[in-house]
Amino acid sequence: MHDQISPAVGVEAWLAGRKDARVEMAHYEHIRNDLGRRVEYGVQVRGGPTGAELLAELEEALTQDSRSGPTPH
Repeated sequence: MHDQISPAVGVEAWLAGRKDARVEMAHYEHIRNDLGRRVEYGVQVRGGPTGAELLAELEEALTQDSRSGPTPH
């Protein structure tokens, strides 16, 4: 479950303005750009929580999303 949910949780938490804990990240061949590194970092940070904890974090990040602002005209 972590491999499927962690990327979404990491991106949504990032977009909501949250700061992840600092972790050392190895070099991965599948990462090709800064966005890929950001997504993988979010996965690495979330290696320990249970599936239920990941879903709770996702739900919280979605409700505290800081992207909502003025609507474009």
